[in-house]
Formats: sequence, C-alpha cells, structure tokens
Amino acid sequence: GAFSLPIGVFPHVASGGGWKTQLYVSNPASTPVDVLVSFQGDDGGPLSLPLNISGSGTSAVSRTASSVTATVAGNSTLLIESASKGSSVTGWAQVFTNGNTATGASLAGYGVFHYTSAAGIESEGTVPMDAVAGTDFVLPYESENRFGMGLALANLSASQEAPITITVVDEDGTSLPGTQFVLPSSGHKSFMLNDLVPG
Repeated sequence: GAFSLPIGVFPHVASGGGWKTQLYVSNPASTPVDVLVSFQGDDGGPLSLPLNISGSGTSAVSRTASSVTATVAGNSTLLIESASKGSSVTGWAQVFTNGNTATGASLAGYGVFHYTSAAGIESEGTVPMDAVAGTDFVLPYESENRFGMGLALANLSASQEAPITITVVDEDGTSLPGTQFVLPSSGHKSFMLNDLVPG
C-alpha cells in the first residue's frame, strides 16, 4: 500500500562540506516494518543526496536519491548515511510506513551529525527521531563561555507555510529581542541562535 502514515521526523540532515548524517531507524518488535524515508531541502523540494544504505539484514547499497524504501526486519536497524564530500547542503527527513499505526509506533530512531574540519578535527552530535510534531516548544540554551545553541526547524505541512516566532528569555525571566520568519511548505531552516538573534 501507499506510505501514508508519518511515524517520525529527523528535523535536520547535513551533507557535504565535511558534514555527514547517519540516520538509524530501529525496529524492536519481531514483525518487519516497511518504511519510506523522504528527504526534503530547505526550500521544501526533494533533496537528492549520495547515500549508503545498510543494516536490517540486507546487503549495503550506495546510490543518490531523495528517498529510501526499505523493510526494517524485526529486532533490526536500518542505517542511512550521507556522504561528507561535495558541496554542503541541509534539509530534513520524514519517516513513513504503509503498515498499521500500532506496527509503525514500535519504531525508534536517532540521527548522528558528524563534522570533520579541514584540519582533521572531528565533532559529533546525536538527536532522537521526533515521534510527535508540535507547534510550540521550549528549548533551554547556553550562550556564554564560547557555547552556542544550534537549532533546526522543519515544516511538516506540504501545503501551508509556517510562520515562526522565536521568543528569547534569559535565566532571570527577562525578555530579550526575538525574531520572526516564515518556513515554506515542507521547508527547513537551521541556524545558530546567536547568528539569528544577536546578543
């Protein structure tokens, strides 16, 4: 059947320019689950990436694509990894299933963002696959002592723009200057908080 049940979101994917992203989709249940992982660019259009696909009891495959269809075997993990070479691009990914909601709900996942600088220094961060989309959330931040907060937002609607308002409050509850912008349908934006909201 059609892959119509959204079960998870990776709000940020970075590839090229020293960046690579590894997306892990795990099935802790004993029943196999068919999934579609769809990549979208910052502008909301399909994002075609050089990908290595492995795990889940299948042979590794390399190809350039904007989506991956696979069966995640029971008690198994699917790994989709982007390449670190080429020009730097960003976007996001959404995971769908064609099974019933109960089967898809058993899936879990996380994304790993890996960066290798020109000097060979490596850094890495991990975020869970978001299972529930929201329209309002609170994010603690740290902007002292050379710390910085990176944010990534994705608009899950394929038909409507998303007006975004960022309200910044310090640890004493004092409101600081915020910002507003619009995400296009299926669009994505990633930024450092200090770059978008100076001070």
